[in-house]
Amino acid sequence: MDRHGRRRYAEFFKELGLEDLGSLIHCSRDHAMVAGFSDDLELTRSQTIMQGGICCDFRFRRKTQ
Repeated sequence: MDRHGRRRYAEFFKELGLEDLGSLIHCSRDHAMVAGFSDDLELTRSQTIMQGGICCDFRFRRKTQ
């Protein structure tokens, strides 16, 4: 997926009038994916395009011990 992949998902679901479903399918799984990948990582995000934000400002970081 290229760097604009998320926006394409958002545009697709918006055209269908299903932004809420798009958010549930794509955005809500990100936290579970990170948790399954490593207990040492955390994801923070304050906005997503599918929820009306201007970008998906996700940040991955290693948890402090």
